[in-house]
This record gives sequence, C-alpha cells and structure tokens, in this order.
Amino acid sequence: MFDLIQNDENKKVHSFLLEETTKHYVLSYFLGSFRNGDFLKSIIEKSTGETKTFRTVKIGDVEVDLFLIGKGRGDELIFTINQEKLERMSDSQIQALSKKLKTPIDQNSPLLLFCTLK
Repeated sequence: MFDLIQNDENKKVHSFLLEETTKHYVLSYFLGSFRNGDFLKSIIEKSTGETKTFRTVKIGDVEVDLFLIGKGRGDELIFTINQEKLERMSDSQIQALSKKLKTPIDQNSPLLLFCTLK
C-alpha cells in the first residue's frame, strides 16, 4: 500500500457525489492523488450544458469550503461547511459569517446550509 501511495502522482477523480435538481446537475468530487488534491464542486446547467467549477465560495467576505450533503425540494441543495476549516477560522471570520448568515455559529458544531442555485 505504501508503494501505491508513494507512486501515485497522476491526478484522478474519485469519491464523488452527484445530485440532480430540476435545472442542474451538481457534482462534488476529489481530484488528485493520495497525497495531493482538492475537493471540487461543479454545477452543470441542464438546458445549456454550461459548467461552473469551484473549490470554495464567499459568504460575505469570508471564503468557505462547502461539502455537498444532499438535496431538499426542487432546486434546494444542502451543504455543510468543512468542519476542519471552520475550526481554524479566526474570531473575526466567525463573527462576519454569523452576521451574514444571521445566526450564531459554533465552531464545534456542524452547520447546514440550505441553498438554491442562481
């Protein structure tokens, strides 16, 4: 197993989740080797095929890393903020995020975000 990890330099897509809404396909996946890589999200508009890929999103002035959890009704998607990165945020970032989301944020508790795509 160590040799496999040691020699794995080619980027591969794995560990992905696909959700379909009425207007979009939403992919969440890991692109990379065992040692390097990024979690990416891609939104594909069904009618045009237009694709947007991103690592993080900005909520107010705070950049956050989201994980796709699933979907709600219609075009509603459910995300959570990457807990490891949430725990490392500064107090000012937490305050700014809390203000923007209009809810107090506890860095030790998961936060679910219910969103619709625009």
